Amino acid sequence: MTDLRDKIIDKLTILLEKHNFADAKNISKQIEKGIYNNSISKADEKQILKKWENNFFRKMYIMKAISIYSNLDPNSYIQNKRFIERFRNKEFKPDDLAFLDSLQIFPETWKKIYDEKEKRNKILYEIDMNMATDIFTCSRCHKNKCTYYQLQTRSADEPMTTFVTCINCGKRWKC
Repeated sequence: MTDLRDKIIDKLTILLEKHNFADAKNISKQIEKGIYNNSISKADEKQILKKWENNFFRKMYIMKAISIYSNLDPNSYIQNKRFIERFRNKEFKPDDLAFLDSLQIFPETWKKIYDEKEKRNKILYEIDMNMATDIFTCSRCHKNKCTYYQLQTRSADEPMTTFVTCINCGKRWKC
């Protein structure tokens, strides 16, 4: 399936020449080699047959090539304006482009999302486990790690309402 690989190299070469890269053909070959190696390693992880006749393998390769091409092209729908300049300044090696994660490729977009996720995880795992009790069982995750508090929500002659929060999944309920 060297036709597909050659087509990817040609597309990358045209893009790099458009942005005045010296030795665009050689750089394109290195980028394509990284895309191929990334596809091989992903296929190993997912136990996918590494042959061009295998539709899954071919699609993994094509999707990674589209991702790299779209991020390198500042005029693509992704609008990643800085990536090609960072690549030109040798912040990344050509054959390593395919192995970068989304935060490394486009930090302007992904940093906020990663920070929010980290904040949620920090809140989730910083709950004082000394306050956890195994009196209640969560109906969602079936764990016994819950915190609770009680309030008098009705008249004084009725029992207190217990508000329970599952530490594991965050579900809230009252008893």
